[in-house]
Amino acid sequence: HFLEGLTEQTRKAYGEDLAAFAKWLGASHSQEALVELLKQPQLHANQIVLGWHQQMRADGYAPSTQARRMSALRAAVKLANQLGLVDWQLHVRLPKAQHVRDTRGVDPALVMLLLTLGLRRIELVRLNLSHYDRRQRRLLVHGKGFERDPNKVQWRDLPPDTSQALDAWLAAEHVSSGES
Repeated sequence: HFLEGLTEQTRKAYGEDLAAFAKWLGASHSQEALVELLKQPQLHANQIVLGWHQQMRADGYAPSTQARRMSALRAAVKLANQLGLVDWQLHVRLPKAQHVRDTRGVDPALVMLLLTLGLRRIELVRLNLSHYDRRQRRLLVHGKGFERDPNKVQWRDLPPDTSQALDAWLAAEHVSSGES
């Protein structure tokens, strides 16, 4: 199964992506859609996938959603190729889209956490007050894949300016962190 080895979050997203492809294609479920796609010669399969991509763009889906959906299809077709079910792979390239986000209202403390600790967005989102040790100036970060590997959960020391910014943010929000 091509979803093995992926995180639970990615498996769920890919499953939803393949279900969206099936709906767009008019198939009753994702397996039916994949079988239909795999029956096609490479040229026609690529045209189908390009059509879906054009529809996603027209519907205003974020570039990251479009790319993830294409990755789900590519992964399924790649597995079919490796199993000898088809002798081709998808060759649909997506343009690198750069979009600007409105960052007004984003507190500098959050930006400092991202930059000084090199956190991923998901790692920042997972943080809560119990993860902040104010006295030791450190955060308990749950890294990518922590569900499978307990070594991905670790204390990260905060630089003084980052801990000061975090303390200022907590004070401004009238939040009391649990002093560990």
